Amino acid sequence: MKQRAFLLETAATSHTPSPVYRPVDVECFTDGARRYRLLPKASLPEMEACVPKLDFLILGQSKCGTSSLYWTFRDHPEVFVPHEKENAHFFREHFHFGFPNYEYTRQQQYRGEPVIGDCCASNMFADVVPERLHALFGPDLKLFFALRHPVDRALSDYNMTVRNLRETLPFERAIRVEADRARTMPILHFAHGYVGRGQYATQIERYLEYFPIESMRFLVFEEEIRNAYDATVREMCRFIGADPAKHVGNARKRGVAPNDFRISVDTGSVSFLGKQITNPTPELVERIEKVPSLVTKRLEPGYERSLYEVWFADEVERLEKLIGRDLSIWTARYDAPSRPRTAPARHGTPTPGAPPATA
Repeated sequence: MKQRAFLLETAATSHTPSPVYRPVDVECFTDGARRYRLLPKASLPEMEACVPKLDFLILGQSKCGTSSLYWTFRDHPEVFVPHEKENAHFFREHFHFGFPNYEYTRQQQYRGEPVIGDCCASNMFADVVPERLHALFGPDLKLFFALRHPVDRALSDYNMTVRNLRETLPFERAIRVEADRARTMPILHFAHGYVGRGQYATQIERYLEYFPIESMRFLVFEEEIRNAYDATVREMCRFIGADPAKHVGNARKRGVAPNDFRISVDTGSVSFLGKQITNPTPELVERIEKVPSLVTKRLEPGYERSLYEVWFADEVERLEKLIGRDLSIWTARYDAPSRPRTAPARHGTPTPGAPPATA
């Protein structure tokens, strides 16, 4: 089956910052049965032959409103995003397998929409992604960074990970061992990076090495997403070249109320958060029953302030300078904060042996 792709003729360099592509027809996954099979490690020409068009990418972090934005743009008639959110994990996890993997799924769903995007919060956290995106799509790729108060984001992310049965430690303990987890199980740091994911300045600085700030838009969750969602989406549409008038309204409401922890254990199955799990092991039942006690609705004020000052205060100060925005909507809750004695961690990883002090 012939598919339209883009052949890279001239790669981006310091002298020619934009790569040059020409459209070609290529053979990609002619056998439908190969849909979920990873390709052998592709040579560079094979990867280049299947470089897809990409106009914009919604980054994150997680729990900053990226899911709402994803569903909103899925409903826009002039915008194509893949039907599987987080499809763009490819740029972090499966890049070496070549673009046919990534392109095949998108080509099966594409219906000729003029604007093509993708959404994956973890791409903001992964240090290898900015260079790869720049090499393939050039500096004109439009990037949306969704940002939230880093302590609120960390707690919300933790609670989600608990509900997904991927966290068994109390919140404060999980913060203290984050660095050790990152060293011993780096792949899981994407799931347990409660502090690291909230160090936005460090992550955005990596993108600024490859993309101009004019290609970026920064969406503060408490302002643009929570309080001005429709206006924000219309402005995003104008930025990517889609018709703002065709924005169909607010994001879809999906899923079960996140704090509904009713557990029903029947013979051979367990119902949890609206999901039916058959033949659960005793260990799984025990983990599910532990969820309500782990979920943390709010932090003790003294501990929250300490957490912010140790890991996030310097990051937020740098972020304000990077993006040219006043973030007092985050900092106002801490009246006259004292400076932390322990420097915030760099590159998204807390410094071992220096956990925030509890009040």
